[in-house]
Amino acid sequence: MNFDLQMHPLPNEILIVIFSKLDWKTIQSLRKTCKTFYTIIEGNLKYIEKPKINDLYIYEFIDSNDMKKMHANFSFIKQDFLNGNEEKKIGRCNLTDTSMNNLEYFIKRLNLKTFGNITITVQSDTKFFEIFNIYSNSEVSIKHLCMSVNNLEDSLNFIEFMKKLKNVEVIELINVCLAKDCIPLDFNLPTVNNLLYFSVKECKCTSFVNKNMIKKLLYGNPNMYKISLDSTRPNCDVEIIDAIKEKQYLNQDNEYLEEKFYKYFDSSSYKLHKIGILPERVVYIDAILPSHDYNIAQQISITFEHRIFSKNQECKSLKNSSLT
Repeated sequence: MNFDLQMHPLPNEILIVIFSKLDWKTIQSLRKTCKTFYTIIEGNLKYIEKPKINDLYIYEFIDSNDMKKMHANFSFIKQDFLNGNEEKKIGRCNLTDTSMNNLEYFIKRLNLKTFGNITITVQSDTKFFEIFNIYSNSEVSIKHLCMSVNNLEDSLNFIEFMKKLKNVEVIELINVCLAKDCIPLDFNLPTVNNLLYFSVKECKCTSFVNKNMIKKLLYGNPNMYKISLDSTRPNCDVEIIDAIKEKQYLNQDNEYLEEKFYKYFDSSSYKLHKIGILPERVVYIDAILPSHDYNIAQQISITFEHRIFSKNQECKSLKNSSLT
């Protein structure tokens, strides 16, 4: 007796569910197996596990021929099993003189939820933030974010990127230049948890920092130990000091604590000057703030730097804008 056995392929919907349960290394092997698997995987990347990023580095620059160039590299976590034990290894990918289209090919194949370190330098009409926002549909956790944003023509995607930040330990904005694109004076970062250090250097054309932003960061991050602000905004230091004072008095009913927290602003270590009296200055403040547990004081160091620009002074040349 002859039996004619036929293998009927599973519906694509079932295969997608199965593939969504597999680790990304198995997926990489499957996509090479046949055209059907390749097509299904490529068409449903959002449902499939992707490698987690350890470090991401993006650097856009203008070369000597006034051509925009970009370098990118990233490291991702590979999980191997050696003698039955799980072992984490780091894989690396370097893209030299690459295009944004090529970078997009990799971005959509990576897990954009958790990062170790992100270092970004972008110029004028960059598409990086737009691409990242398209493929990142959730909040983002980063250990260390360092960015230089130079003459950015469209601030909307940059702001959307910043609003995705959820758990970040260090934020360093080396340069924020939005090419005179106005952002709201009350613009706020999202509720960033676990922030320890916040640093911003504004271009003369951009007002990024405001009282409510710093106030929100202070209230939401009791372990933050340093703020560094380089701003051209008039009376920025006055506004920030007011925000600190407000936190000092928040739910403060202990006279001893009130005296201890407030006396730093009556000491000779800090004298409040309105902008114009000292055109360019650096002010250092060591303040003590109440934590959520009022028996424990939070020590925080704050640096203000103000710079005055002439009206006809232009923004920095793109050729000279870099992350150092």
